[in-house]
Amino acid sequence: MKLVASKQALAMCAVMTLAAAWPLQALAQSVAMTGGMGSKVLLVVNGGVPKALAAGDTFQGVKVVSVGAEQSVVEVAGKRQTLRLGEAPVSIGGSGGGASGTQIIL
Repeated sequence: MKLVASKQALAMCAVMTLAAAWPLQALAQSVAMTGGMGSKVLLVVNGGVPKALAAGDTFQGVKVVSVGAEQSVVEVAGKRQTLRLGEAPVSIGGSGGGASGTQIIL
């Protein structure tokens, strides 16, 4: 009986640890505004590919509160941040060397 209770306690402890850690992994570490498309903002989250999002959309823990031509407001972990177009440097793809492509695809 004690062995079963110990296994159940260990399993419960493991589940609680994973549940507590999961939201931290889902939150964005960096967010940059790289453009706007009408009612949508183009965001780069955690150095990933640009994502077009409208007000109310959530992506990787980033909720878009409002969208403007030059700035947008997002919420990360319950805190609001104002992002301005071009405020943060963003590198998309490649190794940072010279340009080798012949097309830009949006």
